[in-house]
Amino acid sequence: MTLDATLPADDDFWSTYAALLRATRAAVNVNAASSALVTKSAVTINGQTTLESGVDVTSVGIEIVFLTATGVEILNNITNAMDGDIKVLWVVSGTITFADDDTKFSNDGDDDFSASTGDVIAYTNNGGDGDGTDGYWHELFRTVRS
Repeated sequence: MTLDATLPADDDFWSTYAALLRATRAAVNVNAASSALVTKSAVTINGQTTLESGVDVTSVGIEIVFLTATGVEILNNITNAMDGDIKVLWVVSGTITFADDDTKFSNDGDDDFSASTGDVIAYTNNGGDGDGTDGYWHELFRTVRS
């Protein structure tokens, strides 16, 4: 099952949310079961604007990535990911801007998100096939500590 980034629609009634939540949980459970684990990694960003799944970060379905920036960095894509992959990006030091252009990162509010130490943002991939089609990353949530 593919998560539908257009749901819930702005005019949906509350009565439809329970079904949407069940479908989303089922899709996440399928992804988690197929990857068989959740993993974590640490990445230092030094002038790079793209992370590659399977190289800079793992190709596991759900991953917590601890990011360190050597300065003020801009990240605008994670390539070679699979549809449904989830990346929780935790900035442990520095400042990283997640650039929103709606074709790579789609942030809530359609604005760039400038994250600093302690901030967390999570994305899910929509449409990636792990083999050249990157899809786009839809924001799931963010936590701002500063």
